[in-house]
Amino acid sequence: MHKQDALRPALDNTIRVDGRDYRVITRLTGRKNVIITTRVYLEGERISAKRASHGPAPGGSVGKRHVAALLRSQHEAEVALINTVRKAPSQYMKEAKDLLRDGDGEAALMLLTEALGAWPDDPFILSYWGCLSAVVKRDYEKGIEACKRSLGALKDSLPFGQEIFYPELYLNLGRAFLAAGRKRNAIYFFKKGLTLDQANASLHGEMKMLGQRREPPVPGLKRSNPINKYIGMLLRKPPKAKPGGKQDTPA
Repeated sequence: MHKQDALRPALDNTIRVDGRDYRVITRLTGRKNVIITTRVYLEGERISAKRASHGPAPGGSVGKRHVAALLRSQHEAEVALINTVRKAPSQYMKEAKDLLRDGDGEAALMLLTEALGAWPDDPFILSYWGCLSAVVKRDYEKGIEACKRSLGALKDSLPFGQEIFYPELYLNLGRAFLAAGRKRNAIYFFKKGLTLDQANASLHGEMKMLGQRREPPVPGLKRSNPINKYIGMLLRKPPKAKPGGKQDTPA
């Protein structure tokens, strides 16, 4: 931890719920502006983060008391939430994805509605809830807006390394636009996801259904260029069969 961070006001509580330890840490992280960040950990693993900005830092003793009150209010709200929550966001998401694999979108949406009440700032719950609101409930505007908010929520909860998760959120946003009949917007976000994860099968599947061809292996060259043709042929070439007729399969 940076020396300056260690000197800033912070609140730290550990709450035991159903035999599991939740740790809630709320810290003043802004310098010129009052920015308060609360992180929640479940048995050592961070499960949520909330970042709230309150504008320029006021001066004097009155300003300090005001900031301390904001810090305490945000911290106590998160502690109260922990005392009523029995599932971590990851557990909600696992159950929702299981329901989606079973083809029960309505049940998944109901579960995520409950999850959103418990974890309103979780980017993945927001994203999937928004996508299903558009696809299942046909509440297009609300669904698209939630999917967009999830992008900002991801940036707030994961200051570093969030790039690997954006394709999943872009996929959901694209599907919400597609449900609303806004094909051009959907293609834009599917392509945006593919710029971050060129091997994403779900994004490629959506593009294929929309009649969009994959980018050539070397985008700077024409599709008809011999180099692109050769690389494409190698990428499409099936694995060689092993003795006995079996093929190599990816691990």
